[in-house]
Amino acid sequence: MGTLLGLHPPVPRLAAALAAAGHPTPDEAVAHALRAEIAHYKTRMHTGADAASLAALHAECVEVLASRLPDPPPPERLLPMLLDSLSFHAHPDALALLDALDAQGIPAVVVSNWDWALPAHLDRIGILGRFAGVVASASAGVEKPEPGIFGIALRLAGAEPDEAVHCGDDPVCDLHGAARAGVRGVLLDRTGRFPRESPRIASLVDLPGTWAPPSGVLGGQGGRGDR
Repeated sequence: MGTLLGLHPPVPRLAAALAAAGHPTPDEAVAHALRAEIAHYKTRMHTGADAASLAALHAECVEVLASRLPDPPPPERLLPMLLDSLSFHAHPDALALLDALDAQGIPAVVVSNWDWALPAHLDRIGILGRFAGVVASASAGVEKPEPGIFGIALRLAGAEPDEAVHCGDDPVCDLHGAARAGVRGVLLDRTGRFPRESPRIASLVDLPGTWAPPSGVLGGQGGRGDR
């Protein structure tokens, strides 16, 4: 999460759901509980490799969330509230980039440290069909910055390493990880956090200006990750 997708603020959504269910909780307490849940998820997202294992991971996350809330509802009621609070959107510059790639006939592949449900999120947003493939680390069994995940994406894109560009917002996972796989990396740095890294762009609309047109583009999703 961060390159292609953004997360709508989850605290107000979860706080409203808790209040409606008879468990009013201050926003500060909800934020604290969500931070703990997200931290747990990040250490365990690689286990969400299919529907069953993702359900088990969700059960773990709900336990963590409930343990930090002052008056939590039962897990079976809290889980749908949690999942509903995690609502994603596509960044405007990502949509503009996809339009530019479509116009040039260049395939794009999502390469993300994320769980099995990533394609469903992209489908819910309405952009899944715009990609030649989606590689979620939990399903692939390998995470960025390891070269193997980029190799899977290259096969889906139908490109050799020297024909592709990978763009993402994490210097280690995306910029340097791509280089380890022989792929040219470009760092997306919307807020200027990494001035010493290169090549670097501030918006995805600038990506086409960084290459002599390749046959494939790989796209990073920094990783929630969220489900």
